[in-house]
Amino acid sequence: MARAVGIDLGTTNSVVSVLEGGEPSVITNAEGARTTPSVVAFAKNGEVLVGEVAKRQAVTNVDRTIRSVKRHMGTDWKIDIDSKSFNPQQMSAFILQKLKRDAESYLGEKVTDAVITVPAYFNDSERQATKEAGDRGPERPAHRQRAHRRRPGVRPRQGRPDDPRLRPRWRHLRRVPPGDRRRRRRGEGHQR
Repeated sequence: MARAVGIDLGTTNSVVSVLEGGEPSVITNAEGARTTPSVVAFAKNGEVLVGEVAKRQAVTNVDRTIRSVKRHMGTDWKIDIDSKSFNPQQMSAFILQKLKRDAESYLGEKVTDAVITVPAYFNDSERQATKEAGDRGPERPAHRQRAHRRRPGVRPRQGRPDDPRLRPRWRHLRRVPPGDRRRRRRGEGHQR
């Protein structure tokens, strides 16, 4: 029976996990590490290197090594290597394929479904680009809601960036005159 995995496609590192006995378990990659660097490199012989192998040779092969490609998701960014043009979706697909291979070797069975997390601040074009990268394999992206929950007092993004609902709710600092903020933080001079 095929199993589903969860993938955190990160800017610096990526992780793949699976539910074992109802508990999530991080899958180790072929190199024995729990995280895989989100780095793609193209060797001189045309081989595509992903992960730790690509990261190690980045010093000697700078022009043919791509890192932090997640920052370009949803844009028209492209890179030409060996007269071939690659976009962020293709680079992310290489990383996802490596994670899938690692998961299949760990589980000993085929992986047909996956959930790819995307940051809560991703807009529709960035989510669609991540979905396109996942469509090169069986993965399906899911919206990650925890990014805005970690900062209390900040609501999830709604509307335009200048929307007053997006501003943090630090009303107690707005009532204090600017010169008195230092004393307020130290707990001095505050009277009601």
